[in-house]
Amino acid sequence: MATLRFYLDVRRPRKSDGKSQLQFQINHGGKTALVPLGVYLLPEGWDAHVQRVTGDTPAHKRMDILLREWRLEADIALLDMATGGRDAKGVAEVATRVLFPDRVKKEEPKRVTVLEAARRLMGLKTGRSTKESYRYLCWHLERFRPEATLDEVGREWLTGLTQNYPFRKFKIKNGEDEEAGAPGGGVASVAPGA
Repeated sequence: MATLRFYLDVRRPRKSDGKSQLQFQINHGGKTALVPLGVYLLPEGWDAHVQRVTGDTPAHKRMDILLREWRLEADIALLDMATGGRDAKGVAEVATRVLFPDRVKKEEPKRVTVLEAARRLMGLKTGRSTKESYRYLCWHLERFRPEATLDEVGREWLTGLTQNYPFRKFKIKNGEDEEAGAPGGGVASVAPGA
């Protein structure tokens, strides 16, 4: 289990005022990682034994409250990931992400392809004929455009797919949906037929 404590890094004080940066020290699996908190204190303004800002520091009560909140958030993050099998650096990354989301590099979300989505859905289905239908769809998607993402799916994309995939033909009729009270003449309903 990871342990977490505050650590005033007096090895590198700021030259301008002699204050040192307060950090989280995370110990896990025999390794240590430090997470800078952006709080600077004079060494005499920090009591390492009780892990609190002393009364010599202006606004020490507010700083103590802030540090307790950060400690609580970091402890919750550590508990949430207790079974994650991370090392000290991985724990520090999680703590940084929880406490300071603006410091974390914004990663572009992974774009899911239509083929991946169809395969995931196929894995969720239990019926033999349903799975077979999804396999057939995946086979056609592989030949049509396997790299297409869900963002690209539109009328033109579907038109191109339907030229290669023999969908069952449906007529679309406008029908009144009295229960939903849809404005503008109701909801389109699908009726089989050619």
